[in-house]
Amino acid sequence: MAKVLNYFISLFLQVFYAYACLSGGRTSLRGRPGRMSNREPLIYKQYVPNRSEMSISASGPANGRITRESPDFSKLVENNNLDIIFKDEEGTGADRMMTNRCKDKLNSLAIMVMNQWQDVRLRVIEGWDEEGAHAVDSLHYEGRAVDITTSDKDREKLPLLARLAYDAGFDFVFYESKHHIHCSVRSDDDEYNSMGSGFDSGCFASGTRVAMADGTTKLIEDLAINDQVLVASPESGEITTDTVFMFLDRAPSSVQEFTELSYNHEKLTLTNHHLVYASNRNDSSFLASAPTYAKDITEGSYVFVNVKNSLILQQVLLKKQVAVKGFYAPVTLSGNIVVNGVVSSCYASINNHWLAHTALAPLRFLYKHFNVTGFSAKMPQAGVHWYAKVLIYVFPFLLS
Repeated sequence: MAKVLNYFISLFLQVFYAYACLSGGRTSLRGRPGRMSNREPLIYKQYVPNRSEMSISASGPANGRITRESPDFSKLVENNNLDIIFKDEEGTGADRMMTNRCKDKLNSLAIMVMNQWQDVRLRVIEGWDEEGAHAVDSLHYEGRAVDITTSDKDREKLPLLARLAYDAGFDFVFYESKHHIHCSVRSDDDEYNSMGSGFDSGCFASGTRVAMADGTTKLIEDLAINDQVLVASPESGEITTDTVFMFLDRAPSSVQEFTELSYNHEKLTLTNHHLVYASNRNDSSFLASAPTYAKDITEGSYVFVNVKNSLILQQVLLKKQVAVKGFYAPVTLSGNIVVNGVVSSCYASINNHWLAHTALAPLRFLYKHFNVTGFSAKMPQAGVHWYAKVLIYVFPFLLS
């Protein structure tokens, strides 16, 4: 057992060392967990991410107004952080009422503000709205949005304050006015909030077909641990068979925003930060290709398609964003899989296939050498695998 424990520790240290080398030896304990900040200030009227506030991949849709008489009012919490100044012009304490997620991100931002500017504190000028002063679907009515400045009311600080807010974990940040920054968060009921800010689940949409070792295909929602599937050999690029040994995520009833790539007469639908083997040149070999985020693959790029156990390049003809219910993230021992004919990585959110594959080495080791299946054989109906949660909690900088 001591030998196994030492192996775990060794692997974790290797992952940390590898990341330090890849990032030039710089890591940051400040800022948004799981996202390396470029600390580039926002410009007036800019918002991040670059999509609607209520899109699935930002703060999500409005759930309905909360009043003091609403049953959901009990879910709001009071923020009494002394490092934050609440304007509270109504005199009711409404600006202090918010969801737990909003409170956590606001408290993180308060620390970052004090670290950035000496003798300056975070100031909230608008929080939960109980008076109907905003648009009908405003997240202020749910305690999920705040408008902020700094205590010195210095407008010159707003561009950087907006960047700090996004780094602190707010799911949507808008340099809305020359007097304040608007920030909002996902609902506390969003199951992926448990992964911490910055996590973007990486999965294939329900309905995706997995190429099986016997020449058939199986719907990804029907795939199981120990199934034999087709993969591309990392050493030779040849099509071979491999074993599904775990699922990083399974969410049959959740809705997610996906990138849909159309090629020839097929489509591949996967989350924006899932890695796919792609090339911008028609003559690149599989071994020379770079796993690329789905969101970064452009029309005209090429993906590797399995045709009669040989890889050919097919051009991406159309790319668009779609919302799909249900998604799954199977993982093979080799780290790749053939889905809808395309060779794809099993990994997402970490923009480095090798690093992600190395991070899962302890689970592969236990599966192959000790026949330990307790990590993954008991397949959950929904949710993120506990090992992924632990990995991101211990090493949040792994996420892009």
